[in-house]
Amino acid sequence: MSAAQLEVTQAQSALDSATLTAPISGTVASVGLTNGTAASTSSSITIIGSGAAQITVDASLTLLPSLAVGQVATVTPAGGGGTIGGTVTQIGILPADTSSSTPTYPIVITVDDPPQALAQDSQAQVAITTTSVSDVVTVPASALTMVATKRATVQTVTGDHEVTTQTVTVGVVGGGKAQVTGLSAGTRVVLGDLTATLGADSSANENAFTGGGQFGGGMPGGGMPGGTRR
Repeated sequence: MSAAQLEVTQAQSALDSATLTAPISGTVASVGLTNGTAASTSSSITIIGSGAAQITVDASLTLLPSLAVGQVATVTPAGGGGTIGGTVTQIGILPADTSSSTPTYPIVITVDDPPQALAQDSQAQVAITTTSVSDVVTVPASALTMVATKRATVQTVTGDHEVTTQTVTVGVVGGGKAQVTGLSAGTRVVLGDLTATLGADSSANENAFTGGGQFGGGMPGGGMPGGTRR
């Protein structure tokens, strides 16, 4: 083999070695290589693959009884861009941190068709619907004064602006509203200062609510923050 042929063979071998083939199909997200410089062992190319994404959030021990595989979740990627639907697919039985006096447990939410905003190691807010009801009477949670488990009092307003106290049974609570039984649809309830005058301009102190629409009982505090795709 001549020197020229040897150089061609070596060049072809070097070219073949320089061609990288990704193990999966997807979109190149970042390239940790610089043209013309030697690559180090830490250099990498990140590819966002297709398929489902999994987001892990930590739930406190007190929330575990209300969680179940199959529940619907709403995922909001960091930076906005709208919400995406997900499903609870796994509930950890071992605490995420064994050294903590208030243990939390990993909850895995799967998003079947994730956007690029849910790439590896990205952050998202997660809210899980634990219970939902329809065709019920609801009132703002601020209108209730809890007196026992599932029992509360509410101030109602009659047509002549007389305020009376009624006891109601509280069902599902979420999104700032509460399901109640013991009130009729259209009943006006007091939301503001009970000592304020209820007159023609009392709209700030009372409101009317009707039965009908559906709402979900989300996690206390608006959901589980800090979910991370892993």
